[in-house]
Amino acid sequence: MKSQLVICLVIAIAFISNGQVSGQKIFLSPTGNDNNPGTYDKPLATLIAARNKAREYRKKSPVNQPVEIVAQAGEYSMLQPLELTIEDSGTPAAPLIFSPAAFRK
Repeated sequence: MKSQLVICLVIAIAFISNGQVSGQKIFLSPTGNDNNPGTYDKPLATLIAARNKAREYRKKSPVNQPVEIVAQAGEYSMLQPLELTIEDSGTPAAPLIFSPAAFRK
């Protein structure tokens, strides 16, 4: 229960924060494709694919900076709910952040 609260707080802070986030960025677009790498030029299409990409990134190397999922404006259809677990929360120094802002490099 406490871990779910921490995850919710990290996400809430990310949505209201206007500061620049450094670290790994994963880009998301309603016109993206989940077979893409999640870069600015080749964004993913779903939140689930973006979450999975963040998980892969953390497993491949130690993360000491935030991992930010940057979603382009638009409508995203979801066939299943986005489930976040304790592995998604990261650490205070390297949280997972969902940014509703327009694309930024």
